[in-house]
Amino acid sequence: MNNKIRLAKEKDSGAITDVLRTTWLATYPNPATGITRKDIEQEPFGHRPDGMYSRTWVVEADKIVGVCRAFSYPNAQIKYLYVLPDYQSLGIGSALIKKALQWLPKEVEVSVASYNQKAIAFYERFGFTEVGKEPDFQLISGKSIPQLKFIRNSL
Repeated sequence: MNNKIRLAKEKDSGAITDVLRTTWLATYPNPATGITRKDIEQEPFGHRPDGMYSRTWVVEADKIVGVCRAFSYPNAQIKYLYVLPDYQSLGIGSALIKKALQWLPKEVEVSVASYNQKAIAFYERFGFTEVGKEPDFQLISGKSIPQLKFIRNSL
């Protein structure tokens, strides 16, 4: 697949929101934690424009199919990286993370749902190492997503 990566534009906000909502619904409902599809549907999805310390990249196919948002300050972090389920395992996530890692400083952190084994394996392939637990992500429903913190040190 020819992955056209570019910086997000203000007009992409609706498409980015669609990617976030779709991937959250496919990823985060989890019987073990009691998180249901209804819990996820209550979340307010939206995208804010980039500032001095943030960048958002999108991948376009016939529409925006992947998005990655990163912050360089105060801590370098990948805030999120999502690819629509039908477009996963096609190299889109890899292309997005490579773009983000080119822009970010040497040490980068990311938080991952502790039960999202696919995402954990993805970040480990790019040199991220688990360093412990992160505070749970609190959903509007009152339930929470347990998170792990990963760090990538690049010399």
